[in-house]
Amino acid sequence: MEQSSFLPPEVAPPEVVYSIYSEIIAWAPLPHALEMVPQPLVLFNEHRQVVYANRAFLTLCDAASLQEILGKRFGEALRCLNVPKAEGGCGTGLPCRSCKVANSILTALRWGGSKSCGQLHVLTDDYAQHPSGIELLHLSLRMERVTAGNHRLLLCLVGVYGNAPLEDAVDPQSAPVPLRELYQLVVSGGPFCPY
Repeated sequence: MEQSSFLPPEVAPPEVVYSIYSEIIAWAPLPHALEMVPQPLVLFNEHRQVVYANRAFLTLCDAASLQEILGKRFGEALRCLNVPKAEGGCGTGLPCRSCKVANSILTALRWGGSKSCGQLHVLTDDYAQHPSGIELLHLSLRMERVTAGNHRLLLCLVGVYGNAPLEDAVDPQSAPVPLRELYQLVVSGGPFCPY
């Protein structure tokens, strides 16, 4: 059994993650609505694993396709510096206790939603820009717990502010896409009905 210093290390098996992903893409309005959002947006299962992400999130992760990050956790998809130190993966290491991303996910899972700003140190192959191989990302996160079919998921909108100081970051409360409203539009059929 993998050890954890913070969040539970358990993950859903790949076939369960893929099953949730398949249900999401089969439900025509949802993927179309998520792709319309210009900000990075990702859906996590209850084990904090990626089950769907829009193109903007894939670009943030430098992933060519969703299959590259399907089943990974936030820090694993973005190559967080602390993931290799965490035996149970993203969110389970001692440094994860002070991670804004991990705490935001925990709050959203427990209470239904969260908003936060924080920093994430990620590994990068861009040694010209980052000679140490480490890039500091300034992020804002806005998460809402949603239900899709029989699955409880987290819908996460990510704001990325590069190397800007956190005080220059936009408050995630003023994020341009109200997540609950987006979800309600999709559930009700709204303007995202298939042709």
